[in-house]
Amino acid sequence: LSFAFFQSITLAELFAFSLPGVEMAQSLYTLTVSIMFLFCGFLVARDSIPPYYLPLYYVNLFRYPLFFFSNNELSGLSFECPGNVGAIPVPLQPSYIDESGQTITCDESQLSNLNCYRYYCQIEEGDDILDIFDMLRPLGLYAGVMLINIIALRGINIYIFTHVNHVSK
Repeated sequence: LSFAFFQSITLAELFAFSLPGVEMAQSLYTLTVSIMFLFCGFLVARDSIPPYYLPLYYVNLFRYPLFFFSNNELSGLSFECPGNVGAIPVPLQPSYIDESGQTITCDESQLSNLNCYRYYCQIEEGDDILDIFDMLRPLGLYAGVMLINIIALRGINIYIFTHVNHVSK
């Protein structure tokens, strides 16, 4: 949690140190954060991002904390659909003949009839969700990338803070 916090603070400092005015820093920071949220792989899945925007996905500072926390929470987790709540009815056949010889049409009125429908729980494992969003990586990888981002941005911030002066004398 602290890596994600320091990464966000370091990004905000980058804008504060490098831009001449508070209004400009706030505006560009807000724009940058909005673009990062859009391309971090959660709102728009990686497979749906056009190839010319993929660099925004890979250099995204929010992708790594999001994937870290998602992996931490969902890895190894099991889900159920008790009472078929949230499950999808899958039709087995259009009709069938019951024991009395009567033809039963399998329509929506027969959703509870196991000869017509079986229920399928879409997500049974947390790893299924991680796989959908291509998040199945070791937690250490995400933590390491966040640490590298913090160190690199801190270095850039120190350089900008010591060498950039927006006040004219």
